Parts: sequence; structure tokens; C-alpha cells
Amino acid sequence: MHFCWPSAAFVINILSFVSAGWIISSIPTLESKEVQTTRHEVPKKNGILSLALASSFVLMLLTFDLLNPLINGIENVLLSVYAVKVFHMGGLGVGILYSVLGTGLILSPILSSKIRNYYLPFAFLCLLMEGVVLSSISQVHSFALVVIMFGILTVFSGVGNTLMDTAVMETMPSWLHGPILLFLQL
Repeated sequence: MHFCWPSAAFVINILSFVSAGWIISSIPTLESKEVQTTRHEVPKKNGILSLALASSFVLMLLTFDLLNPLINGIENVLLSVYAVKVFHMGGLGVGILYSVLGTGLILSPILSSKIRNYYLPFAFLCLLMEGVVLSSISQVHSFALVVIMFGILTVFSGVGNTLMDTAVMETMPSWLHGPILLFLQL
């Protein structure tokens, strides 16, 4: 049987997220004793699935959070296609685009922290802008402009994802934050 390093990396990544979610969910909160007492009185059947099925709003937020990685995966494939097939930049082009992707993901939390309310409208605006920029990239004939546009796209994606996750967490009871984080990272 052939050992595949990329597959092993994905499995290790999944296990690290599961471990992180488990560790985070076991951290004691700073909530008052009353809230902690209420938490233990809630029956176990009122988990994430019960809450999602009880609220179309929560179901919509969780569905978006589950579908979003698919869209981001498509964007990641496009990075290689543009670098190698369209602009014939090879590995250098792929490296440049991924470094821009990383830079955008570093900048997005800084911008997200400036938004104090209206998380969902801003998240949907970011999603819209992400689509506009991604559609525009297909019409660009300059690698330098594609690099800039992928950077902008990544900032919109990072800010939108952060705001959507914030909206999910604000909607859910605090005692479910750990399991939800684990669920969203799978």
C-alpha cells in the first residue's frame, strides 16, 4: 500500500482541530454560578442539532458555515490554475498567490475587530464582494493585478467568515460554544 503524505497531513489537521475543540470546550468559563447551574439543568437532548432544527436562523447560519469551506476550496484550486495554466508562472506563481492568501488572512482579523455590530449584514456584504472580485479575476490579463485581487478577495473572505462565526456564537448559548467550534472546524 502506498503512503500518501498529503492525505496524512489532512488527517493530522482534522485531528488537531478536533483536539483543539475538545480542549476549548473543557475550559471553565468566567460566567456566574447561576448561569453554570442553568447549564447543567438543560437536558442533553438540547444540543447543536436540536437548536439548529428549532431555529431556521441558526440552521441557515450553520449551513452557511458548512458550505463555506467548499467555496474556499474552489478558490484554492483556482490559485494553482491561474498561476500555472493561465499565467505560466509555475511554482513561483503558486507561492506568490499563496503568500498573498496568507497575508489577507492575517489582515482580516484586524479588520474584523473594528466591526462592533451588524455582523450579518457585513458578513453578507463581504460574501457579495468576494463573489464580485472572484468573478472579476477571470477577466484579468495581468498576473500582478490577479495577485492584488486575490489579496482583496481573501480579506473579504476572512472578514466574512469571522463575522458569520461571531453571529453563530452570539445566537447559541455559551455552553455550546466549544462543541460548535469543533463542529464548524470539521
